Amino acid sequence: MPDLPAPPSSRPPAWLRLRALHLEPVLIATTWALGLAGLNRLNVMPGVLSGLGLSVWMVYALDRLLDDHAKARHDGLTTGAFLRSPAPFLRLTGLVLGALITGWLAIFIVPESILWSGMFLSAAIFLYLGIFAGHGSQVFFRGVLPLLGSGAAGFILKSPISDGVRYCLAGLILTLLFLLMSRPFQQRLRSSLHKDVAGGILFAMGVTTWTRFIRDGTDPVGGFVEFSLLTCLFIANLTGISSPSAHHRWLAAGAGVAFSAWLLADKGNLALSMKTLAASCATGFLLLWLLDRFRPHLSRDTYRLLADLAVLLPALPLVWKHF
Repeated sequence: MPDLPAPPSSRPPAWLRLRALHLEPVLIATTWALGLAGLNRLNVMPGVLSGLGLSVWMVYALDRLLDDHAKARHDGLTTGAFLRSPAPFLRLTGLVLGALITGWLAIFIVPESILWSGMFLSAAIFLYLGIFAGHGSQVFFRGVLPLLGSGAAGFILKSPISDGVRYCLAGLILTLLFLLMSRPFQQRLRSSLHKDVAGGILFAMGVTTWTRFIRDGTDPVGGFVEFSLLTCLFIANLTGISSPSAHHRWLAAGAGVAFSAWLLADKGNLALSMKTLAASCATGFLLLWLLDRFRPHLSRDTYRLLADLAVLLPALPLVWKHF
């Protein structure tokens, strides 16, 4: 007798099934990057938004893939059997295609300065994944990381910078590689860092890459304020489910940074655009705080969706300025 289809009530909602595609972080990152460009009256060159979106999607997909692989191995499933499963196979295929497209954009489309920024950010992301994803798989620390680090050190030694800087950077990378291969150092690093804090910092670094490139060091204070506001907003979003106590602290810290930035811009000590950005981020902090009041009445997935909307909506008026 054939199996009867599951009743509609037992299936997850369509919006929940779409979350498995990791599109929310892509939408948030590209919208805020476009909003920052609109705030500063800048046109985003081709390849920047698509490269950012693909990079964000790949990080989230790889994070999920490594976590699922760790759970599968804990349940006794071999790596080959795991990768032959539909969802992991599709994620892996998407990662390969995404890496090829991102590489093409980096080499042939975006400026060399953004390429260098992306390489340093990629190194930080790989370190983040190695520490937190897949429960700290030793395959990454003993296999992938040494290959990546050795390649990075060799690339730096061939780069057109002074000999002293080249040797110092290469030596620093090799020393860090040696330390990261030690399990006690890995555990100490994992316990001293919070995954959501590290993730929020990296997310903000990716979103502000284009405006950092345009500023080219001409407004370091404004760039730091911009980065600080978005870092607090993204960390407050990420800690919403995992750590309510940390969530409240980051909401308070973000509100303080937003008020200080608005006050400085109002007195003429920062660009007027920082006043608008501070108000937009303050709106995000307020929405997250109001959402937290209704947390007991919401499911985990519903809260996550609304928290993403609370971070996305304040960027839309800035995007309007771009057009």
